[in-house]
Amino acid sequence: GLAGTYMPGLQILNARLADAVRVRAVPWYTACFGIGTGGSFALMGLMLAMADYQVAAYIAATAAGGAAVLVAVTVRPYQRPQTPPVARHPLDLRPAFRKPVAMGYIIAYGAHSFELFAYRTWCFALLVFLAGRSEVDTGVGAITTIVTLITVSGMFASLIGARLCLQFGRHRVIALVGVATAVASLITALSLVVALWVTVVALWLYNICIMLDSGSLTTGTVEAGDEHDRGALLAVHSMVGFGGGALGGPVIGYVLDHNGGSTSMDAWFYALLAMGAGSWLVFFVQRYFWQPAAGQVR
Repeated sequence: GLAGTYMPGLQILNARLADAVRVRAVPWYTACFGIGTGGSFALMGLMLAMADYQVAAYIAATAAGGAAVLVAVTVRPYQRPQTPPVARHPLDLRPAFRKPVAMGYIIAYGAHSFELFAYRTWCFALLVFLAGRSEVDTGVGAITTIVTLITVSGMFASLIGARLCLQFGRHRVIALVGVATAVASLITALSLVVALWVTVVALWLYNICIMLDSGSLTTGTVEAGDEHDRGALLAVHSMVGFGGGALGGPVIGYVLDHNGGSTSMDAWFYALLAMGAGSWLVFFVQRYFWQPAAGQVR
């Protein structure tokens, strides 16, 4: 359901914006995902304290309906330019696989989404576990606030990453961000045994690193496509990306279960390293397309 709204929304922008405007608008679109997620953490935490999960589910469903109304009321119909029809079935996704650069972004986006959704799925549970072991009295409300601020701050990281890509080259920046994020996951894992505030800072920096290339990967896929096949590219981008996201939570749960459970410090150590594996894949994929020696990108 998320993939079925997120990518069509992106295509609404693509069809209506010129190339120069699109490069700057897409990162804003993807960054707003962080605002919605952060607001969701805040609202769901409030519902956990004041009501129950059913009320939270009703509110979330209402928000989705509100989004549909916004699109129906505010988005102008798009008049397609008169171009020769493309002799291709709408479900023919082969154009995406014929473009190696686009597939590089798509595979990296799948790995990125694996890490991002794993982080968002388990960050709250990790802080609850650490708060229970800490001498500092930290309740659900405080943890909810922390997770909300961490998540919303990712929006700014995504915009900064997009600007860096425009200035220094997309493949170069994403590859370096991949390494930095993988290192951040290791630092966060090592911080588990120290004071709670240190771990919170490490988790915050880790989230910033994860989000630095979030909008840039989607923008890369958009820019790698042409007008006649951009929909096919975004379809594959969506399937691979949100498929990776769907795997993130269960894989980390598996790592936790097979290393002592969610009450084991060692299990959380390995879980954070498993999250960071997504960024290592991002690095290796984007490194293939980056030619530092020539100072150019492919």
